Amino acid sequence: MSLFRKSNLVCLKCKKCIEVTDSKIAKLQYRLAKANDFIPIRESLEIYGICRECR
Repeated sequence: MSLFRKSNLVCLKCKKCIEVTDSKIAKLQYRLAKANDFIPIRESLEIYGICRECR
């Protein structure tokens, strides 16, 4: 499960990228891959929106 580590929150206005880690997200990614008999090579999770400073 070491492949699934981090996710990014990306601001669409200032382009700031906030790296976040959450074991629940990593476990979900692992379970989804396993449930679909899928061998992941790499992963990426980016959530786009507007950061606090830009609102």
